[in-house]
Amino acid sequence: MTKEERVAYNREWRKKNPQKVADSKKKWIEKNREKYCAYRREWSAKNRDRVNASQRKWCRKNPDKISISAHIWKDKNPDKFKEGCRAWQRANPERIKAYVDNWTENHRAEKKRSKRLSYAVKCGHIIRPNKCDLCSKETNPDGHHPDQLNPDPLKVMWLCRKCHQQLHFELRQRQYLDQCLNCKWNCKTKAAPTLKLTCFDFQQKAAEIQEKIRAEVRG
Repeated sequence: MTKEERVAYNREWRKKNPQKVADSKKKWIEKNREKYCAYRREWSAKNRDRVNASQRKWCRKNPDKISISAHIWKDKNPDKFKEGCRAWQRANPERIKAYVDNWTENHRAEKKRSKRLSYAVKCGHIIRPNKCDLCSKETNPDGHHPDQLNPDPLKVMWLCRKCHQQLHFELRQRQYLDQCLNCKWNCKTKAAPTLKLTCFDFQQKAAEIQEKIRAEVRG
């Protein structure tokens, strides 16, 4: 049997016996884990375009899986996530600018509302307090609109940067929790425990202030 004939025979045998091939490969990998990982790293480095194309293709087919796994990874690796975000931002200033321009184009109402509040503070029509409404920390607080469709853009909660970020973080986490509890992979037992919501007092106080602002707007 010539070399070409042996190659053709082996290829045909693999097609007819996929399970045996898979089991054999699995056993070899278990025995040669370091060698296999080194080979994969070397191959990935030489074929970066093929790897990226394959990852993008899988991501397009599995957007929900990506969202859930990404949240789980971020909860377990917050420092690595922040470092990766900073590195990506430094390497992609044009894409960040395009994203900001696109967000501004699609959120004109929010941008207009923020500008009106900033102008009112600058002109002295509204006095910015020197402490946070939630934690009472002395700072230069941000204005947070409790309702996205608030007809009065000057009715806001004054929050320090940490509380402001935490409030938006909880909104995203609650959306993520709803996604986990209703996803088609039934992964609630795996994903739900990774949520890190703030204490009840923080949530209750934020809800009371938001309801007070809504009452003032209605009144």
